[in-house]
Amino acid sequence: MHYYIITGASRGLGKALAEEILRQPDTMVLGVSRHATIEHARYQHQPLDLSDIVAVEANLHKVFAPQPDASSITLVNNAAVLGQIGYVGELPNEHFTFAFDVSLVAPAMLMNTFLSKYAGMTCPRTILNISSGAA
Repeated sequence: MHYYIITGASRGLGKALAEEILRQPDTMVLGVSRHATIEHARYQHQPLDLSDIVAVEANLHKVFAPQPDASSITLVNNAAVLGQIGYVGELPNEHFTFAFDVSLVAPAMLMNTFLSKYAGMTCPRTILNISSGAA
């Protein structure tokens, strides 16, 4: 079984990617987002708000469950926010916390945990970070 963990799987590119992967028979997708919008026998949803770093840290064990039958495991960091556009010095400080937590801190925590949890596995392990204007 090929396992995919995709953040931001409830809409946009993340949802399209999850749906495309599920067309292949030997795949399982875990979508990580606030809301579940995909119904499929090989899709699981982990509700998580990536802007809530305390919740992210408390729920990482749910995202990275043991997968002893894995032929491969892929983490796709897709979720991000652009936030408010403006000049530094004119933006509220909360803007930076929100945008950096979702687009940088949470993905770093996910990558760190992915590498740690699956370090002993011999199957291919891949991390894909999707960049956008939010980067």
